Amino acid sequence: MVGVIAWLIISLILPSATIQIQTSEENETIIYNFRYYPGYETKYLEESRYLNIPYYTGKIDYQYTLTVSTANIRHITNPSQGQIKIYNTLPQSYSLVKNTRFVTSDNLVFKAVHDFTIQTGDEKDPSETIVQVQANERDEDEQIIGVKGNIQIHTPMRIKNLNESFYLKEIWAESIEPFSGGSTQSIGSVTEKDIEILSGKLVDQVYKQKLNTVAQYFNIA
Repeated sequence: MVGVIAWLIISLILPSATIQIQTSEENETIIYNFRYYPGYETKYLEESRYLNIPYYTGKIDYQYTLTVSTANIRHITNPSQGQIKIYNTLPQSYSLVKNTRFVTSDNLVFKAVHDFTIQTGDEKDPSETIVQVQANERDEDEQIIGVKGNIQIHTPMRIKNLNESFYLKEIWAESIEPFSGGSTQSIGSVTEKDIEILSGKLVDQVYKQKLNTVAQYFNIA
């Protein structure tokens, strides 16, 4: 009993402290050194002590073809006119009507302005017949002729619906003067909506194709 009382008196007189023991921690900063080397280099990778990242260099040409609707574009054309000379090597005459079609080697179409008759001839002395013609609105490929109808002198032609001319080539024609008067005027506009659609298509194509393009031209395996 005396010992307990003595311990209480000592504990009240002497200073005391509470000590908490925790495990120690130390933060360390680890620095990694990276070295870049050409992707075709193999020996450097084996001898280097660093983390290595291969790199590739080169040039890629991106090319995209985008179109916009031409439904709102109108074409105003004027036909060209001129004279042609028809040569006939056959002993037979041909009476042909207005709008008879003459076709050039690049598929331009011209029509006779009036009815006409091709006189008889022979191989040594072909007959010659002069006819006034005018360019058709569209050629054999359904393309607008317009200004393209201003052909040069000596442009050869065949008569479309005459077998002796178009296939047998025993009757032919050529321009005897430069044609004139043909013109083409296109009226239309590209709207803001058209530009927006094209911009969207361009962005989509770039993002979708760029990875495939890089993989195609560079060895990144």
